[in-house]
Amino acid sequence: MRDARRGPEIPALNLRGPLWWGVGALAVAVAIVVGGGALISVDRGVHVAATLIPGRPVATVTHPSGGTVSVLHVGERDAVKQGDLLVSLDTTDIDAQLAQLRVRAEEARRQLSAADAEVRTALDEVTESTPAEAVRIDRVKAHLATVQKDVAGLEARIAVAAQQLTATEIRATEAGRIVALPVKVGDVVSAGREIARIAPVAEPVALEARLSSALATSVIVGQRCRVWLTGLRFREPVPVEGRVVAAADRAEGPSAGPPDHQIRIELDTERTDLEDRFALKAGQRIDVLVMTGARSLIAQLVAPIRRNLDPRFKI
Repeated sequence: MRDARRGPEIPALNLRGPLWWGVGALAVAVAIVVGGGALISVDRGVHVAATLIPGRPVATVTHPSGGTVSVLHVGERDAVKQGDLLVSLDTTDIDAQLAQLRVRAEEARRQLSAADAEVRTALDEVTESTPAEAVRIDRVKAHLATVQKDVAGLEARIAVAAQQLTATEIRATEAGRIVALPVKVGDVVSAGREIARIAPVAEPVALEARLSSALATSVIVGQRCRVWLTGLRFREPVPVEGRVVAAADRAEGPSAGPPDHQIRIELDTERTDLEDRFALKAGQRIDVLVMTGARSLIAQLVAPIRRNLDPRFKI
């Protein structure tokens, strides 16, 4: 007989069902993580510290005598070929001087023609050699020599003025891209002042790195690279793409230990584009990842454990 003092019975708690559901959900999660880790591939590579190789210097265009800027034919970032016209200087004074010299030279040539004819006539009219005839012929010949000298001097001055006129056209000294154009129309340019700066065309950014013999076996010419450049106050989070273009052994002296290996890396982006964002300096240290292949995420995560378990195991 039930004891009325004990109260209602509490049913037994059944944890078996929720426990199995929890175990099943955990198993599914583990399967998803393991399967995804096996399917997801991550880049495999060799980390190296490289140094920036100096590139061809930027060409500075100047003017030997200076003048007033009349026309700008290019702008910054424009691509130019060697000999392209960059800046024209004002030619008003040179044009006036050249026109005046040409008028004087034409008049001198007429005088030269007349003096030459006078000498020929005087020689033809000589019938007998007398002191008076000799003096007259010498005088005519001296006049002819003076006019010849004047003509030669004017022609030399015309040639100089023509060179000065040509020099007012400032042209590109080499092919490349205009990275600086510190003048504007109306500026008075002094002798030797910078007119423009031209970065060499298609100048690749090249890096050099040394590898140990163990790492060198994994690096071959043609492999892609990821390069992290450093700006003035930051490190670029997005790497720049490049590739290995050369690899060679570098022999050392007998007391320097085993030889190391040297590789050269060139970036896909042109130097002028990178210099807009970074302060590139020769010898600068740069982080590089040479891509040697790909492996699963699981293999990437367990690689340190495998290396610790077997130091001879190579990942």
